[in-house]
Amino acid sequence: MRCERRRRRQADLTRFRPIAPRGRAASRWGRPAGIVVASGLAALLAGPGSRAWEVRPEPAAIARTVSVHLGEGVHGLLSLPTGVDRGKGAVPGIALIIDAPGPDGRGSLYALRFLSLGLAVLETDTGNSLTGDWDGGAPRLSSVAAQNSLALTTLRTTPGIDPARVAIVASGGAARRILLEHRYSPGATAMVLLYPGCDDELVAAAARAGTPILLLHGDADPANEVEACARLAAALGGPEAGVTRQLMRGASFAWDVAPIGPDGAGSVLLADPAAPGRRLRVHPDPRAAFIGLDRILGFLLPLFGPVR
Repeated sequence: MRCERRRRRQADLTRFRPIAPRGRAASRWGRPAGIVVASGLAALLAGPGSRAWEVRPEPAAIARTVSVHLGEGVHGLLSLPTGVDRGKGAVPGIALIIDAPGPDGRGSLYALRFLSLGLAVLETDTGNSLTGDWDGGAPRLSSVAAQNSLALTTLRTTPGIDPARVAIVASGGAARRILLEHRYSPGATAMVLLYPGCDDELVAAAARAGTPILLLHGDADPANEVEACARLAAALGGPEAGVTRQLMRGASFAWDVAPIGPDGAGSVLLADPAAPGRRLRVHPDPRAAFIGLDRILGFLLPLFGPVR
């Protein structure tokens, strides 16, 4: 699992032809690195299909990507943006926890965009390579809790990353486990929770947020009903506690899975976060993926402040 994730990331970093910046941007970025990130606007204009991830790339720069052992059997892939090694000040870091049994495009979509903006990314693995307790459904609590805590600690102690600007971006079952065990996110600057499976159990377990939270879900999602997510946001303390709930119009569950097949019309089955024995058929939605990515950045970047 870990080797496959690393192989896929390396493929993502090299599959596109880099475009060199021009003018003043060229001197700032220096020699272009071999990775580019798709532009959200261009993807929207391109329409559906697997190539929506590839059109109109914008330049990004990466210093290095390494596999790291976080402890307790938890591993991750740490990517640092160019400039971290140049002594120009510390950058924010993001712990990226995607609930997938294997690479499905979501991790790369977010990691590459964050890196292009100068943010460090640590992507951890929710599969059975962590602690051996993944049963094919949603990751169990101990596994996600452990990697979340260890990921935050690793980001805070990595040279070049600002320990006061570390956030969590988690999806599906991983986001749900973080909410159920809120104490496993101590000191995070912010948390972005994507379609965690809003239901009465999650609402009942919710504690008042101690950190800014973005709850992002679709209004056509069978696992995250609009009314249930509204109750969850209120149980977390609502706007007064720094909780922002945003609704993605027309989006279903896991809209950010990468398009499948040559025409992007394929689908996958993913576990329902609120009912691990149930499977939801997911149809990739590139438009929603980039709109959601913009929502995430619009929430995180003001909290991070200036990013060099």
